[in-house]
Amino acid sequence: MKSLSILILLGTLTAILFGAMFAIRPTQAQEIAAPVEAVSNDTPAALVVAPVTGSQPAPAVAAASDPGAALAQTFVVNLEKDRSVAAASEAPIFEASAPEGVTPQAQAPAQVEAAPAAATLQTFISTVSNGNSAQVTGIYVDGVMAYGVTGQGGNAAFVSEQPNVVTQFGLASQYGSQGFLAHNYLAGGAFANIRAGQVITLVYGDGSTREFKVTGTQSYQALSPDSTQSNFVDLASGEQLSASALFHKVYNNKNTLVLQTCIEQDGISTWGRLFITAVPLS
Repeated sequence: MKSLSILILLGTLTAILFGAMFAIRPTQAQEIAAPVEAVSNDTPAALVVAPVTGSQPAPAVAAASDPGAALAQTFVVNLEKDRSVAAASEAPIFEASAPEGVTPQAQAPAQVEAAPAAATLQTFISTVSNGNSAQVTGIYVDGVMAYGVTGQGGNAAFVSEQPNVVTQFGLASQYGSQGFLAHNYLAGGAFANIRAGQVITLVYGDGSTREFKVTGTQSYQALSPDSTQSNFVDLASGEQLSASALFHKVYNNKNTLVLQTCIEQDGISTWGRLFITAVPLS
């Protein structure tokens, strides 16, 4: 009888011991592999420093789902740009004229920094070469402009604030074209001087070049200049387009080169958009 009691006691102690061991394990596992907290859409993403300027770029847009959003957001974010760089230029070298269909007060500011009028293409090539044959490093139009080219660093709405730099529009390449952006009070001020029939030369990092012949210009008014959801009106035809429709009309063209800047009017720097289009010479 006494032996039976001892066995029952030992069995009870053993059950308690094993129960305690298994009760601890789930807690230990939870501490080691704690569930990841859900991240809210409002959580700010890490800011990437913009190329060349070293400044923080505008918030990235959902370009993959709607490329028109990127088109609308370029030049809209941070509307009140600091124009001190442009104002500090020593003298206007190329005077910007009004694009077709735009009143004189809507033209881009004439004071922009550009290459000296005497600069030749070969001289310019030597200043922008970096050995990278896959990278566009410069853009040149004889007697009009000679600017360096930077990328967007993954931000489809980024536009350089350097007075002598044009930004390559990365999203355009996904649709078969090449786009280049510049503020109208900086490098983009020279875009209005470009005429049909002129040659735009792209310079690559290895010194090679590719030529495009200008076929025409397109000017649009932004109906809501400070909105990334603005519709646009073709100043030549009166046709109204959404930002997405305008993007596809301009950039969804194989092998086309496009220069884009803003049109300023009535004191609004983003009143409209100017597009210069060109096609390969060969």
